[in-house]
Amino acid sequence: MAKEGVKKMLALSFAVALVIDIAFPLAVAFYLWRRLGVSWRFFLFGALIFAVFQLFTRVPAVAVLQSALGVTQWPAEAVWAWLFGLSLTAGLVEEIGRWVGYRWLFKPAERTWDNALMYGAGHGGLESILLVGLLGVLPSLINVLVFSQTPPDRLSVPPEAAAQIQQLLTLSWWLPLLGGFERIAAVIFHIGMSVVVLQVFARSRMVWLWLAVALHTLVNISAVGANRVWGAVASEVIVGAFALLAIWLIFRLRPAVRTSARGG
Repeated sequence: MAKEGVKKMLALSFAVALVIDIAFPLAVAFYLWRRLGVSWRFFLFGALIFAVFQLFTRVPAVAVLQSALGVTQWPAEAVWAWLFGLSLTAGLVEEIGRWVGYRWLFKPAERTWDNALMYGAGHGGLESILLVGLLGVLPSLINVLVFSQTPPDRLSVPPEAAAQIQQLLTLSWWLPLLGGFERIAAVIFHIGMSVVVLQVFARSRMVWLWLAVALHTLVNISAVGANRVWGAVASEVIVGAFALLAIWLIFRLRPAVRTSARGG
């Protein structure tokens, strides 16, 4: 495939990934609203919890800490410890945040399986739409479109940024589609974890919260580790496997949570 054709395919892949990132969680929520009659309020609850516990707290804290510690200069063994720490804190922050939402935003009668699905769609949806789609994929798409026509050095781009853009332009054209697949799997996983955390209230046992933390930590470190060792395809296979596990949990736990409980 000619060089220009590859760049057009890369741009198209980023565009498709962007559509997936934005449209998939909204389509899931629309389906739940139409099919199950679930209020969009629970989608907003999930988005709010993700914003408060991730966007406004953990994400900036990680950025500051990473810069202060100079993580990019660490030896490989230490970087693995850092990656595990990131995975663990993501699991703790997001799943405890999910529990906080159930505890303080939901009325007892609203802690149902149907509402949990919408809650998870909102949690994973904000991550997909804002953090990944609008703040990640969209800038990459714009860079591909702009710098495919004009090299970075002709637009007075700083050397470090120019190197990053050049690396972006040399990506395999299909890689952004893997990112789109990852968002589908991630939203499904978030929905599954919302059902798992709901068991704290349905069954009055906190062990379900720690199960969600463990699964969240495991999927993160497994995907990141696989990407570092074997590449992006292996990473997405792992993420897809956890999405299948989440689907199984969603339907396996359905009978137990159709009636709200007071626990927690």
